[in-house]
Amino acid sequence: MSIFVSITFDDGNESQFTEYYPILESYGLRATFYITTSLIGKRGILTYGQLKELYNHGNEIGSHTHTHPYLTKIPVASLTFELKKSKEILKNFGCSTLAYPYGDYNERIIHYVRRFYSAARGYYGKDYGINHSRDMNRYALKVVSPGLVFSHVSDFHNGLAIFVFHGRFNITFDKILWVTRNKMLDLLTMSNPFNRIITSFLKIPKGDVHHNRLLQFKKLCEFLSASDSVQVLTVSEALKQLYGVNS
Repeated sequence: MSIFVSITFDDGNESQFTEYYPILESYGLRATFYITTSLIGKRGILTYGQLKELYNHGNEIGSHTHTHPYLTKIPVASLTFELKKSKEILKNFGCSTLAYPYGDYNERIIHYVRRFYSAARGYYGKDYGINHSRDMNRYALKVVSPGLVFSHVSDFHNGLAIFVFHGRFNITFDKILWVTRNKMLDLLTMSNPFNRIITSFLKIPKGDVHHNRLLQFKKLCEFLSASDSVQVLTVSEALKQLYGVNS
């Protein structure tokens, strides 16, 4: 039995390169990094040079739009700009997949996303689960908590499990506003039973949240790399191998 897993990162926070990428490298794993292109090179955000190194080492560079808006709340002209501009900026990295900011999309959004990308990933909430070939929508790819790999590994058979990480946040006024608006969603995420499962399984001590998440990530990579039945692929690779989706 083969288990397919994709590790993804959102936003392009610098710690993804300085703290998480070395862990991936140490276990011989690769990931997909979804980048908000208007922020590239700003304080606490990945630079073009860092993106190039990630790409040259086999990681996928995908789009998280240009300015990270709620896509369902902007007009068509702005939506098209967000999708097209981001892909143009990332053209040297062969950008072909998208992660919806805030997991905000609907059928109207998918209609326009199809013009620029071969697939798109959702977020927690409505998009929680394993991507099985029998019911997979490549423009509404589901995500799961890392804890699922330890507790329900049999559910992965003939499917794709996509994990989402952010790394250490660069706190800005915009992000403070976003957290305030979405504090209930954040609380629900923190209370997710799978997050409790992974914390219990790995015996992570209480303390600094980011430090604990980094320990969890390291343990996850250790587990994935040690399992003969697990294949860790970028999102594009997984879609091509499992479902014949080309970039």
